Amino acid sequence: MSWDIWFEVDLGGPKPLEVGESFNYTSNVGPMIDLCDKGFNFKYLDGKHAEILGACISVIINFLEDEANLEALTKLEPDNGWGSRVDFVSWLKKLNRQCLEMPKAVVRVWV
Repeated sequence: MSWDIWFEVDLGGPKPLEVGESFNYTSNVGPMIDLCDKGFNFKYLDGKHAEILGACISVIINFLEDEANLEALTKLEPDNGWGSRVDFVSWLKKLNRQCLEMPKAVVRVWV
């Protein structure tokens, strides 16, 4: 299973326009997010503005990069190798950059 995230803007046409890059990442790293914030779930951000997603993932990035959490996070890396902490942080930073570039875009999430 994975998360698919993309951004849309309403330009007044028959349907919203997809903008920017779309993002996909394995949900195998879900336990890492749970360690940071048990209530966080990407699907709850569907339909929200990108600035809200950006604020949420900034908190997660800070947690994942905090050296005090590295040992616990490393233990949560999936055995199948899909979703290391380092790769997840890199993905989140790329997603966050797009949130900063288009803060009023609407976030779409498919889980």
